[in-house]
Amino acid sequence: MIKRVRKLLFLSLIFAFVFSSLYFADAHNVELDPESLITMPSMIFSGKGTITISSKVTNYSLYYQAVKMDDSAYQSVLSTTENGKKEIASLDDELTKLKNELDNLREAYDTKKKEYDSKVNDQSISDQEKQKMAEDLKDEMDNYNKKVNNYNEKIKSRNNRVQEINNSIYGLTPSYVDSNWTETKDRSFTIDRSTFAKQQAIVVWAKLVTSDNNTYYDETIYVIDGTQAEKVDVTGVSLDKKNLSLSVGSSYTLTATITPSNATNKTVVWESNNESVASVVNGKVTGKGIGTATITATTEDGNHTASCFVTVTSSGENPNESPNENPAPSTNPSNTPKDPTVANNDLPFAGENKVFILFIVLSAIGIVFYIKYKNIDK
Repeated sequence: MIKRVRKLLFLSLIFAFVFSSLYFADAHNVELDPESLITMPSMIFSGKGTITISSKVTNYSLYYQAVKMDDSAYQSVLSTTENGKKEIASLDDELTKLKNELDNLREAYDTKKKEYDSKVNDQSISDQEKQKMAEDLKDEMDNYNKKVNNYNEKIKSRNNRVQEINNSIYGLTPSYVDSNWTETKDRSFTIDRSTFAKQQAIVVWAKLVTSDNNTYYDETIYVIDGTQAEKVDVTGVSLDKKNLSLSVGSSYTLTATITPSNATNKTVVWESNNESVASVVNGKVTGKGIGTATITATTEDGNHTASCFVTVTSSGENPNESPNENPAPSTNPSNTPKDPTVANNDLPFAGENKVFILFIVLSAIGIVFYIKYKNIDK
């Protein structure tokens, strides 16, 4: 969970302190929350959190929206923030040393000033000694003023660097979209975790509109776990045929196989490089005219392709089987020769032919008629 924390550094000048703030929050072309009326939760659970509004505001409308942040941008924010904190911490150390030196010079000046004040009206001290005391006091004041100038320059340099770091972070953090605000009546907000998998950096923006029509903004980056199934990228695609022969008017449906089998997006886009010869719709290839064409299946991400070379002949021809087509299953699974006397299904005629059988039948009929005729004559 990432919550960028604003920190306030109090820096003193001669008799007053200079206030200089470094905060790794992400502003854009809007004034965020100068009155600190909005407090975003430091942690959220299951994508849910509650925004706190200052008790100074009694009548208001509160809105929120969640904006996804690219992982590369989020990592850059982390890196910029971490490096920025280290750099500013180093500059703060230098300022602390300068402040100590400044305090010491101030103490030395105060000591000289007290000594001078106590002796300036002493008649026993010569004017020459008083003059020397005044010059020493001036030297102490000059040394002190020089150190004050160094201190001020260091503060200016430090603040300029803070602004540069913040500007870098501002540019990396996605802003809100005016049309995407959701009003919350109970100050709670919910991030839809079903729209992403794994961990995701989310910028939650809050918009506070007070009764006097003043608008304030605040935002915080959260890293939460999504509930969406993890995306599995496609690594390849293949077709069941590399070569295909068709006649005009016939068709065949190619099968595309995506690897791995659990790839999230198994959609392929089919294309023919010669529609006048062979067309393809959802893998079904239809012969249109004599010639050749290449059918290509491309994964939807565009990263992988597979092709089939199609030859189309005239409708009267019986095209040759594709070289890589699987042969029809054999009725004799073994490789041993078949016994010609053994039938697969129906029994054979065992040597007789149809003409001979017909002769036998006619002869029998003739004999029957002959016997009847002979009996009649008797």
